[in-house]
Amino acid sequence: MELALPSGDGAEPAFARVTKRLRDANGLPIGTAHDNPILDSRMYEVEYQDGHKLAMAANAIAQNLFAQVDTEGNRHVLFDEIIDHCTDGKEVKQQDAFLTTRLGTRRRRETTIGWEILVQWKDQSTSWIALKDMKDSFPVQLAEYSVRARISQEPAFAWWVSLVLKKRNRIIAKVKSKYWIRTHKFGIRVPKSVAKAKRLDEANGDTLWWDAICKEIKNIRTSFEEFEGDVSAIPPGYQEVLCHMIFDIKMGENFRRRLEWSQMGIGLRLRLL
Repeated sequence: MELALPSGDGAEPAFARVTKRLRDANGLPIGTAHDNPILDSRMYEVEYQDGHKLAMAANAIAQNLFAQVDTEGNRHVLFDEIIDHCTDGKEVKQQDAFLTTRLGTRRRRETTIGWEILVQWKDQSTSWIALKDMKDSFPVQLAEYSVRARISQEPAFAWWVSLVLKKRNRIIAKVKSKYWIRTHKFGIRVPKSVAKAKRLDEANGDTLWWDAICKEIKNIRTSFEEFEGDVSAIPPGYQEVLCHMIFDIKMGENFRRRLEWSQMGIGLRLRLL
């Protein structure tokens, strides 16, 4: 579990990870659980990004958790600064920056595809955020950064940066400084793919995500018929339906990892009834 937690000595909260439950000299867990969080006396070890560790009560962790997440468990963070940017090779190049309409008019492509922005938050954590999300949440800060980084004339920026800078005062008055980060739920990192789920299990030293995947596959397996022949030989009445796994966390079930299915992504062949 990862949260911004008090770091002691009156310092500002810092990003930390709840690593384990503490035990006494006899190896017994310290404290006892209770339905009332105020009476929950369990103690946990939390490790901060700089490596130092502190003991913290379960109710203190719970208090910080509920203060930092919305009703869906998404954590909110406060913007500090933009520190870097990158592209993934899918960005629009300068030679393709303009479109020609049927009337012969040239206009800029209005796209942000292929760019990600590295943001540092007030809790000192960092995240790579898609350019389109940064443009919606922090347009002025992003526009100013693009000028400093000398990328304001790139096709992904040139069509909107100058307009934002002209209207920056009005925009600042309306934009909130809080951003709901969706890489975590209830302080727990949520994967976007099976490969990332397996890597998270390895990093955490458990199999919680893999167990959830196996359970879901077992539950839906009876809905499918196995076909071992060539794809071209699939009989009439079947159609390929693209799907992908959506990973989630159920807080009311002791933060149980779970999966849902959505169309797109993994190729599955379902019979059309």
